[in-house]
Amino acid sequence: MIDLIERGLESCDPIDDSVRGCIAVCPFPAIVHRPEEVAGRLLPGHWEGDFIKGAYNRSGVGTLVERKTRFVVLRRMDGCTAADALEGFTRQMKKLPAFLRESLTYDRGSEMACHAALAQRLNIDIWFADPYAPWQRGSNENTNGSYVSFCPKAQTYRRSARHNSTTSRSCSTADPAKRSAGIRLTR
Repeated sequence: MIDLIERGLESCDPIDDSVRGCIAVCPFPAIVHRPEEVAGRLLPGHWEGDFIKGAYNRSGVGTLVERKTRFVVLRRMDGCTAADALEGFTRQMKKLPAFLRESLTYDRGSEMACHAALAQRLNIDIWFADPYAPWQRGSNENTNGSYVSFCPKAQTYRRSARHNSTTSRSCSTADPAKRSAGIRLTR
């Protein structure tokens, strides 16, 4: 590690991706380089993103939260791979006007291994939060917590997102108020 720092990150050896699902991106755009307008939530168009995996990693939901307005977008993914995340986030974010696609702050999950392709497709800046620092994407983490309370991770998200923009009916809960709240997903 010290040798790598002394070389100035000219090259880096890939790290085993099995370690907590982190990706080895060399070099990755760190959150400390994010402009002040993004950190201060001054303008809309800056997003926080994450990926919630379903039962047995067979399905997933991509979550996007706009930092200024707190607008939430949920996207059912076809799988849990980096290619699935690339396709799902690309399709969903292309529906937004270009001025609302300025930047995306993400964690270091393996599903973002294709972040360079996503940045190129959407003409967007992507920033990665520091390891073990969920507070750097607080809006998104709170959204994920709310979603999981309505649709527990033990559920498979394929069933809960079967139809375009429909209320999730497979997320059973004893509380009818929660059930009627209507989590909506797009396909």
